[in-house]
Amino acid sequence: MRFHAQMRRARLPDALPEFVVRHAKASALVRAMEITRRLLGAACRIVLHCLLLTITLSVDRAEAAVRAETLLLRPVADADPLLLRRFKAIDPRESLARAVRFAPAAAKPLPLPGAMLEGTGCLALMRVPPNDATRIWRALVRCHVKSRPIGPKRPVAPVMPKLEEVAEAPKPEEKAEEDDPFEPKGIKVGAFVIKPALELTVGVDSNPLRMPRGGRPAQTRSVVHELEIRSQFERHELNADLSVGYSQTQGVPVLNAPAVDAKIDGRYDITDDRSINGEVRYALDPVDRVLEAPRGTFVSKSGATVGVSQKLDNVSVSVKGLVDRSTFSGARPGDDAPIPNKDRNFTQPAVQTRVSYALSPQISPFVDVTLDRRVHDIPVDFGGVRRDSNGTVVSAGLSLAFAGRLAGEIAVGYLTRRFADPMLPGISGMIVNGALVYRPFDRTSFVLVGTSDTLESVIPGVSGIFRRDLILQARQEFDPRTSASLSFGFGQDRFAGIVRTDDRYSVALGAVYKLSREVQLKADVRQDWLRSTIPTVNNMATTATVGIRFQY
Repeated sequence: MRFHAQMRRARLPDALPEFVVRHAKASALVRAMEITRRLLGAACRIVLHCLLLTITLSVDRAEAAVRAETLLLRPVADADPLLLRRFKAIDPRESLARAVRFAPAAAKPLPLPGAMLEGTGCLALMRVPPNDATRIWRALVRCHVKSRPIGPKRPVAPVMPKLEEVAEAPKPEEKAEEDDPFEPKGIKVGAFVIKPALELTVGVDSNPLRMPRGGRPAQTRSVVHELEIRSQFERHELNADLSVGYSQTQGVPVLNAPAVDAKIDGRYDITDDRSINGEVRYALDPVDRVLEAPRGTFVSKSGATVGVSQKLDNVSVSVKGLVDRSTFSGARPGDDAPIPNKDRNFTQPAVQTRVSYALSPQISPFVDVTLDRRVHDIPVDFGGVRRDSNGTVVSAGLSLAFAGRLAGEIAVGYLTRRFADPMLPGISGMIVNGALVYRPFDRTSFVLVGTSDTLESVIPGVSGIFRRDLILQARQEFDPRTSASLSFGFGQDRFAGIVRTDDRYSVALGAVYKLSREVQLKADVRQDWLRSTIPTVNNMATTATVGIRFQY
């Protein structure tokens, strides 16, 4: 026993190192595996974060590209009905070229329209409505432009441009003058630009009274004063247009008449996507002969519009309330004595709703619905007829904005009007409304305008007149000073209640020569034909005029 104990004590030192070595190797292996596991986990997390970051940046850039392209090229969703007078071509390329002057020296050249912009002072640009090219330009000229894209939610710190850069920068008005050296500059008064004009015209009318068998030619004279006011606000808008004129026909005093057309419209931007629109208007014109009114009778029309527009991503919704007042002066002939026209005066409240969707920055289909009611001051006119009526207009169309080439809107719909008197037949029919401007070349343009409306009538048995007009005009600029235009027109007046339809045709040729920015010479020749189902009212006339226009 003592021997075996001595042997165990003798062998213990030899067995201890081997046990320690095995334990140490096992511990090192465990630690190595743990370190390897942690390293692999960290590497996987790094790769995953890089992948997610790459996907996020790609999505942000794609969204930013769509946002910038929409900002620069989105068409007007709720265009003004008088689009022909207010049309201005949107040219983002030119606006971006102007912004290059504000880029830092080391910045890369700006990309083509639709690419990304990030301005260290471009908060104003991000607040500009996408349908206002002029205000987009004014926002661009206040920005330093960099080449990296922006995301829709990425904040940008405002930085003011340097004083010397602002001093050297061309203003929008100065650039416009370089593009068209004969455009009026206007007078700057605070935040407004005022452009007055005076136009004098003399001519000859071969049939001033539009007699069926022709009439005696007469000399015509007219003078027109115009005043155009445009605001230069950063966000809101307030504009005014005023035209006052007087025309005189020698030897036919019943045709001497004044004419007034005035309108003030504005927009107040509550947010980037919500705005309040308003308009006040007034017009004074002689009553159209087709209404069978005696010559010397005038109608004054006044009205107001208030509406709200809201944009929801690509959808735009606008609701407007309208009130119009028509007042007739003078009297019409009666059996025994003249009959005053006060029974023709009426008030017309209306509601208009439009919903549009931007399929692309250039194309936006829309649906428009208008409901109105005409209420006469005297419920039963002097002929014993109740002429109050309700009207409905439903139309669908497209708004187009291909920069520099095609712009405007066109709509096709259906109009109905029902009268309070059951003896008066209703008026209904297809309508085409809108205005399109097409520019195949820089100096060539085509304009197509269509209008439809219902007119009041006092003819016994006639409830009203359904009027439709279509005009096509081609204009060619031979050089910056000289231009010519050729117009074709067709109109139709359909009398509801009797078998009568008047077709109107016209051809006009005009020329303009610009002596300077302030003075222009004009000449026009026009031929009109009226063909009716009642031959006794057929007539034709030729009108030639020359004039001079002063503007500033």
